[in-house]
Amino acid sequence: MGTLSQLEIQGLKEKSKRNVIFREIQLHPVRHDILHIDLYEVAMDKVVQVEVPVALIGQAVGVKDQGGILEHNLRSLNIECLPGQIPGHIDVDISQLELGKSIHVADLQLPDGSKVLDNPEQLIASVIEPSKVEAPVAEEADAAEEAAAEENSADKS
Repeated sequence: MGTLSQLEIQGLKEKSKRNVIFREIQLHPVRHDILHIDLYEVAMDKVVQVEVPVALIGQAVGVKDQGGILEHNLRSLNIECLPGQIPGHIDVDISQLELGKSIHVADLQLPDGSKVLDNPEQLIASVIEPSKVEAPVAEEADAAEEAAAEENSADKS
């Protein structure tokens, strides 16, 4: 969540507009109608903690040219900043990410005034080798067939 909005409250004589952050929105499980919204009033000069989504930008070299598989491990970051500086998302450029390489929280460039609260060693994205399923070697298959044939002949005796 973490979206900064202005809430106007009708019927108040003093300060009818309030700066708020959406903390949680509960939806009906079938109709997806809004059932409940939690708002958090904030002072614009005090630091807040919010969760911000991580957006991977570009196509990794390790996927495009080297046949790897992209793993997107961390989909959001917990950051601390002033309410007016809350980013809609954190962009992570993966275009130079090679096979066997990874990007961690410590590698990020955040907007000025923002501080990451997550572990700096936490993995955001990596390019891994695809897993290989090897077909049984012909000799092993022949040996297994011979063993099965010997068992069958022993059972008949």
